[in-house]
Amino acid sequence: MNQANIFSFAKKELTQDAFLMWLLANHDSNELDVSRMSKRLLRTFTKIHITDQTKLIVNELSSQKWKIDILIDVEIDDNPHLILIEDKVDSIEHSNQLAKYMGKVNEKYHSHQKHFIYYKTNLLFDEERQKVESHGWEVYDIEQIKNLFGENAAAYNHYLLVNYTDHINRLYEKLVGTLPDDITKWDMKHWLNYYNSRTWQYPNCTVEFYNHQNRYYYFAVFAYHQKSKLPYLEIRSRDASWGKFVAYILTYNLEDSETDKQRWIDAINESKLFRTYPNNQRSIARNHQDKEVKNIQEFERLFEKYVTAYVEAFSVIVSK
Repeated sequence: MNQANIFSFAKKELTQDAFLMWLLANHDSNELDVSRMSKRLLRTFTKIHITDQTKLIVNELSSQKWKIDILIDVEIDDNPHLILIEDKVDSIEHSNQLAKYMGKVNEKYHSHQKHFIYYKTNLLFDEERQKVESHGWEVYDIEQIKNLFGENAAAYNHYLLVNYTDHINRLYEKLVGTLPDDITKWDMKHWLNYYNSRTWQYPNCTVEFYNHQNRYYYFAVFAYHQKSKLPYLEIRSRDASWGKFVAYILTYNLEDSETDKQRWIDAINESKLFRTYPNNQRSIARNHQDKEVKNIQEFERLFEKYVTAYVEAFSVIVSK
């Protein structure tokens, strides 16, 4: 019987922090696969040619110091280096954290050559990548991490290296591989793969994709590209993964008056596909009943149907 992968149970960033710290700390391990991968990680992050003859001394290896995920102070052939790793699984950079971390270590570690690593076992949208790189951090996404650990995978014996490499390969397959036909088997990685693998262009609207508290993704559709003037259509991956297609019309992006709200409700009522909720402040309408959805073809057919009906409903307001 095959043993279960430990990383299939321990999926959080703190687990990945611990694994990376363990690996960095074991550059002098008696287990050759561990010491070689540790040196490879240091060599990759610092861009220094590190071999078995390189003198390495780890003076500090900490987690959450000044809220930095991983900080390693290491001497490489008597030269001081500082590596900061911001570790992400699903979340994104927030609260200007990267600039704050850089400022803190530049203040405290004057003599060190510094290396800033944004390590994310997921896909990055262009906006996130550009933001991270603009702060001076080097990005490692799921593809680069897969290549980093996969090059010598056949030589791994230590169960943590074997488990982690298998874990990364499975993530990569979910994020860029062929999607299962049964949509109810999808998790968040599959949905990100789906969104990233196709073009979202529909007439007279903008389609955006958001992560809700790392619990599910949702499509936000804005009629006539009017993000701050009209209610938007929301379709959630969570509903589809439960086998249901639900389309909500919401006003969380707006500061509306009662006059505006009545105009919106009147417009939506012209559509036969939605029912309105006049007394609900933010969720003002949804499709009449949940539609069963089992595969991506059914999802796409319903997605286009309700996007079209939503845009048509608000065409009356926009044309005035």
